[in-house]
Amino acid sequence: MKLISVSQKIIVVRIIPQELPKFNYDKFYLNLTNGLEVLNYIKKSPFQLNNINFIRIQSSHCERNRLDLVLRDIDYDFIVNFVSGKRILIADGYSRQYPPRSFFIGIEFIRYCICKITNQEFFPAFTRTKNSIPNFNNKYLEIKKQYPSLFKKLKYIKRIFNTVTPNKWYLTYIIFKSELDGKYEKLFRSLK
Repeated sequence: MKLISVSQKIIVVRIIPQELPKFNYDKFYLNLTNGLEVLNYIKKSPFQLNNINFIRIQSSHCERNRLDLVLRDIDYDFIVNFVSGKRILIADGYSRQYPPRSFFIGIEFIRYCICKITNQEFFPAFTRTKNSIPNFNNKYLEIKKQYPSLFKKLKYIKRIFNTVTPNKWYLTYIIFKSELDGKYEKLFRSLK
């Protein structure tokens, strides 16, 4: 287990699949599609998972700097659980680049927007994110100006935050080298 970031508001930890049984969580999210690969490890272990959920943060959106699409695609289930202080576990695999863009751009942008709309200080979890903050801010302002329906999503998050005001936000990442990248049939079979 590696502590990536701690601040007054967020604790971010990275673990490997073998450490999964040691971690307590409230919600477990698999990022489609490579995140499904972690199910193959879990099926071979005595560890039982509950509360498996799915999110889709496409690295292609991150690569093209279409962060509006990242925010649009993220499910309210994830946002509500994160904003209300639930202990969140997210799994994703990478094929070329560590960490995957879904984390150091996608999740970090979502966190940035949540911090911005709730007037919380943003603490980057990944060192690569520090260079992204000006871009994140520009994209946030672009969403505010050009995508009013998407900005309503953020304003809704603010209402939730103002009601529950958690002491901390918890994110734990399982990041692993994908052996099945692009092998969709094998990845989808792991759902059985």
